[in-house]
Amino acid sequence: MLLSKLLEGCELKIGSFAEKDISKIVTDSRKVVPGSMFIALGGDSHDGNDYVAEALKRGAVAVVSDGGICCDGVIPVYDARRAEALIYSNFYSNPADGMKIAAVTGTNGKTSTVSAAAHILRCAGEAVGVIGGVELSALGEELDREELLTPEKATMTTPDAEGLYKTLALMKDHGCRTVVMEASSHALSLKRLSAVRIKVGAFTNLTPEHLDHHGTMEKYFEAKLSLADISDKFVTNCDDEYGKRIFCNCKNAYGIGVGQERPGLFASAYNVSVSGRGSLSYDCVLDGVRSGIEAPVCGRFSVYNTLTAAAVSYLLGAGRDVISDALKTFRGAPGRMETVFSGDGVPTAVIDYAHTPDALEKALVNIRENCKGRVILVFGCGGDRDRSKRAPMGEIACRCADFSVVTEDNPRNEEPDLIIRDVLSGFYADNYETVPDRRSAIIRAVEISRADDTVICCGKGHERYIIDKCGKHCFNEKEILVDALEKKYGTVRQNEGGT
Repeated sequence: MLLSKLLEGCELKIGSFAEKDISKIVTDSRKVVPGSMFIALGGDSHDGNDYVAEALKRGAVAVVSDGGICCDGVIPVYDARRAEALIYSNFYSNPADGMKIAAVTGTNGKTSTVSAAAHILRCAGEAVGVIGGVELSALGEELDREELLTPEKATMTTPDAEGLYKTLALMKDHGCRTVVMEASSHALSLKRLSAVRIKVGAFTNLTPEHLDHHGTMEKYFEAKLSLADISDKFVTNCDDEYGKRIFCNCKNAYGIGVGQERPGLFASAYNVSVSGRGSLSYDCVLDGVRSGIEAPVCGRFSVYNTLTAAAVSYLLGAGRDVISDALKTFRGAPGRMETVFSGDGVPTAVIDYAHTPDALEKALVNIRENCKGRVILVFGCGGDRDRSKRAPMGEIACRCADFSVVTEDNPRNEEPDLIIRDVLSGFYADNYETVPDRRSAIIRAVEISRADDTVICCGKGHERYIIDKCGKHCFNEKEILVDALEKKYGTVRQNEGGT
């Protein structure tokens, strides 16, 4: 593709440049081949500008940089991250053009809200693509994440710039006209969505996470808030202090809230009822009109997720009746407060992705509301990630669960015992034991359970792997949990998924 075509929309610091034919775009100098464009990006641990000479030596015919480098072949731009998104979008023929795109950001609830909105829109007859940490699909067909995004980047909630625009192009080829996606704070701060105009954006909530990347809560919030700047309409949770700030300061904001009918908001939920069998109902006022909402999902926070999804879907064109009917068949996102088993004579078994203090507390409070016996928790904290959340998660586990089995959760390059020690510093009572091996920890939790208890495993959710210093290994938490229940209680396999 011609260099001039790739650079369309980029803010250049120069008036002209020599036209070139570009055969490949890379952000890793080691992948440069003759005829490549190399985009020099700054990062937390590496700066692409340090590798410009190497890229040119390997045969790059153009280098895009905002690092102040002046030499033949270097095209200076004001913002290399923004240019990266535009260049990849141009390379893939600007796939977002003509598509209705909704994006959801926030610390917790992104996946469930995206899943609910996608379900509603499919029921409304829309040709939907979904981009998120759990689902990557076009027209309901799962796409090969590792083939599309490369294995090392396949776990990203929001793909990198190359993967994002490549994915949007594939979805467009499949016939998708609407895309619902998760927008992570990393993706927003790194400006991956710079070549996309969002028709409807949404904000769920904000609690401490990723501070190792953002540094402060305010910078973390600024990253989330940037989604509002590229959205035509922006749904925001006014029951969250940061969401209220968005509502008060953004002209394109549409507020939602739970607890009572609130005339100043676009959507509100009241008369909320949460069943111990994993369902909820509430009265909803959406754009001034009342209706009833029912959904077979558990958790009081699911009210926020479904209400946000209803607002997003309505602003994308779905009717109120379609929204109400669709949510009656929405069973939640995999690994998000997912009931693995619930039946007579056997503990209820739940898996959830909760890996932040706020998410863990909400999950346990919800389980407590619906549990007749004890709440037995299996959890850990990830390695090579924000250490500041470990002790608070220990305190929450101590306070909100009857007993915890503290274990590993993607230790990566850290020793599991050291991570566990950080977690235990938050416990103030002796209501725990440590079992570093996660499989053994799950089995132990089931061994000490009784029939009226609830065993909840937090942190892995939908993930089917565990990462340690030796790499990624297959790990199916749901299967391990069901096998353990079968071994102790029997008859679980034949009734798996029962409620």
